[in-house]
Amino acid sequence: MNNIGLSIITPVFNTGAVMQETIDSVLNQIPFNSTEVPSYELIIVDDHSTDPLTLSMLEQTALTYPDIKVIKNSHNKGVSGARNTGIDVAGGEWLIFLDSDDIIYPQSLSYRWKNILEFTNATWFSAPHDLLVNNKIEVQELQKSSPVMFNALRKSTELKCDVKLIENPIAFFTQYCFISPISTSVKRSAIIKAGGFNEKLKRTEDTELWLKLGLNNQLHYLPEKGGIYRIVPGSLSNSGNSSFWHADIMLKGLIKQDVFAAYRHQLRAMLKLTLTDYCYTFQKQGKKHEQRKWSLTLVRYFPLNLKSWKMLVSALLFS
Repeated sequence: MNNIGLSIITPVFNTGAVMQETIDSVLNQIPFNSTEVPSYELIIVDDHSTDPLTLSMLEQTALTYPDIKVIKNSHNKGVSGARNTGIDVAGGEWLIFLDSDDIIYPQSLSYRWKNILEFTNATWFSAPHDLLVNNKIEVQELQKSSPVMFNALRKSTELKCDVKLIENPIAFFTQYCFISPISTSVKRSAIIKAGGFNEKLKRTEDTELWLKLGLNNQLHYLPEKGGIYRIVPGSLSNSGNSSFWHADIMLKGLIKQDVFAAYRHQLRAMLKLTLTDYCYTFQKQGKKHEQRKWSLTLVRYFPLNLKSWKMLVSALLFS
């Protein structure tokens, strides 16, 4: 009989330098108040790593910790494909996505489990997280870093112990897409119904999944932080490009889907914001060719919007 409560899915690609910290953060879990650490499995999916250090550590992990599942993809599938590989073999009813350079806090699993036991009808939890920048933890206080989103959350339905119920996640996410995989726990059945992660997307694959989950699931937002998200120099998330990078591809795909017909207005508003951000980003960087390209795209999708034309004129006049 399967008694695994949580399956933690960790995709790995050449992250041997920091991967042990991630593994240790899982192995060193402790109870939260009266809630014990639940039964769990750690599934490490090697996405065809080539780095000798990573390969050596993966081999050593499999030998040292026989309870950890180490699975190897036959080719590099990207983070979405690696997570989907983990989903396929997961034995737990609930899934957690922990990237191999991130860290969960010591009471993270027991705290999540406490809320899973308490909110028996829930299918989806998320929570805040902190950042790790240049090996220093930057504590993220939502009230200061995102006051608009903080006030929006305050208006959500209040449940026990400051847990917030977001009844319409899609409408919320098109304005404030604020959750990350590290602090998110989802029922495996809900993930499968939503179709898993989109392997065609290089980025924003998690945002797309949250939007798809929002079609059929309410979100329980927990007050306690789930972990630490590492900002890696040179990574996509720290490349100096727009924070919305690749979101246009994701949004255009969702807008075409009939299941999102009721939300097309919100998704188009999010697309307009994304394209406008691209224009400003490349204007700031002095990349006139890219600024013209995205200004033209903005006008093509939103020809009746005056700001679109102003962006295009600016790009043409100052090139």
